[in-house]
Amino acid sequence: MKRVDRLLVERGFVASRSRGQQAIRDRCVQVDGVTIDRVSTLVSPTAELSVDPRANPYVSRAGGKLRAALDAFPVSVEGRRCVDLGASTGGFTDCLLQAGAASVVSVDVGTAQMHATIGANPAVTVVEGMHIAEANVPRLGGPFDLVVADLSFISMTRAAAHIARFVAADGDVIVLVKPQFEVGRGGLDKRGVVRDEERRLAAVELARDALGKAGLCHKGEIPSPVRGASGNQEVLVWLSKDVSGV
Repeated sequence: MKRVDRLLVERGFVASRSRGQQAIRDRCVQVDGVTIDRVSTLVSPTAELSVDPRANPYVSRAGGKLRAALDAFPVSVEGRRCVDLGASTGGFTDCLLQAGAASVVSVDVGTAQMHATIGANPAVTVVEGMHIAEANVPRLGGPFDLVVADLSFISMTRAAAHIARFVAADGDVIVLVKPQFEVGRGGLDKRGVVRDEERRLAAVELARDALGKAGLCHKGEIPSPVRGASGNQEVLVWLSKDVSGV
C-alpha cells in the first residue's frame, strides 16, 4: 500500500506532494471512483486515480484567490508590469504569469519561501527579506501597473499607505483583506478564526477605510471563494489610484 499523495506524484498527476495534498483537501482526487479527503489515505499501487481538472493549477492556494478577482473585475494583466506584495511561495505571482504579466516583482519579508519554478522564471524578480515599509519603490522598478497584496500579521491600517506607494497613477490594486489580522486576538477563536460576523464585517470596513485614506479608490470587492488556511472568510478588494486631487 502507498500513501495517495505520493502516488499522485509518481503517476505524474501533480508536480509535488504538497500540490497533491491540496488537491485531496479540495476533494478533487478520486481513487477507484471514490472521492477522498485525507492526505494520508493508503491505496493500492495499482489503484485507478483521477484528478478533477478544477484542482488548483497554481503553486499555492493563493493563486486561486487572485484568479477569482481577475474573473470578477475588469482588470487586465496582459503585458503589465506587476508587483506582488507578500509573495510567500508565489501563488499570486504564478497567477499573474499565467494571465500574461510582462514582469512581476515578488516582495516578501520572509526568505527561502518562493517556489523554485516561479523564482526561476525570467519574468520574475524575487525580493526577499524586505518589509514593504522599507521598500524603495523606484529601485524596485515602480510604480507599477498592477499591485497585488496578500499580507499576513499586519493590519491594513498600517499597510495601506505603503501599498499605495507602489501603484502608478493609472494602475490597479487588488488586495486580499484578512479580517483575522484586523480584529486583534480577542476577536479570534482557538483556531484563529473570526466567528462573529459583525466583527468580521467591521474588520473589512476598517481595512476599506484605511485603503481609502491612503489615496486608493474603491472599485469593487468579492468574498474570496477560497477561504484562508484556518477557515477565515477573506475579501478581495479592487482599487485604483485616486488622482482626483492631482
